[in-house]
Amino acid sequence: MAQVKQAALECMTAICNCTGNKDLEPFLPAVVDAASSIDKTHNCVEKLAGCIFVQNVEAPALAVTIPVLTRGLNDKNEEVKRTCCQIVDNMCKLVEDPAEVLPLMLGFAESIMFFDVPHWYHQKWGMGIVTVAV
Repeated sequence: MAQVKQAALECMTAICNCTGNKDLEPFLPAVVDAASSIDKTHNCVEKLAGCIFVQNVEAPALAVTIPVLTRGLNDKNEEVKRTCCQIVDNMCKLVEDPAEVLPLMLGFAESIMFFDVPHWYHQKWGMGIVTVAV
C-alpha cells in the first residue's frame, strides 16, 4: 500500500509540474500534499491565497487547483470557502483564452451550486465566469 501511495504522489507531482504556470510553482507542493490528505486542504488553500497571479492562467493551472478548491468550497469553514472563491476570481481575471478554460469553469460552477454556501459565493462565481467569458 505504501508503494502505491508513493507512486501516486510522484505521479501527482509530475502532473503538477506540467502546468506551465510560474506563479503556481511555489505552491504546487502544497497542492500535492492536499491531494494526499483531506486534512491538508486548509493549509493548501491558505497558501494558494498568497499566490499573486501575473502570468496568464490556462487549463493546466486550473486542472491542478480545482480539486483542492472544490474540497475547500465543500468545507464547513466559512473563511476557507470565501478564500477559495477569491482564488478562483483572481485566476479568472488572467484567463487569456476563455475557450480553453470555460469547460473546466462551467463544470466547476455547476458543482458549486450544490455546495452549502451563502448566496454571495454564487454571485462571486458568476463574476468569475463572466470575467472568463468576456
